[in-house]
Amino acid sequence: MKPLYMVLLLASAMASGDRHKAEPPQSVRNGSPVRLLPGYHHTPSGGVDTRGGRIWKDNGPEIYYVIGPMVGELARGYSQQNPKASLSVVESPATGELAIAMDEENDALIVSIDHRSNFRARNVRSRKDVVDVILMANTVARAPK
Repeated sequence: MKPLYMVLLLASAMASGDRHKAEPPQSVRNGSPVRLLPGYHHTPSGGVDTRGGRIWKDNGPEIYYVIGPMVGELARGYSQQNPKASLSVVESPATGELAIAMDEENDALIVSIDHRSNFRARNVRSRKDVVDVILMANTVARAPK
């Protein structure tokens, strides 16, 4: 229950803004800036109506993401397929619906924001990693297109 409480607390804090220390913006698709936390790298990719990419830190979390109008929500599906994963869903005016599936057994974290962005992270091994993934998911999802 404690990890679930921590995720909800982080999600609430995230919805109030992203005032974390970040590295200078790195280019995403079409020159849109994305602020990364220190030590993280970004490789963009995307399709015709989506943008996506990979964000990673050496010996840390590796995040694959896709953002677009029809991407749906991955977190609920992941938690249904992996019964040991905990699912937290919260809604706020700043983010819309935020669903987070945390799978401690597989060091995985899935973040879905407002049915338009999915972030699938692996190598999530510490509380700091959880915070990093949620903060960057929020920042990348809110970056200008």
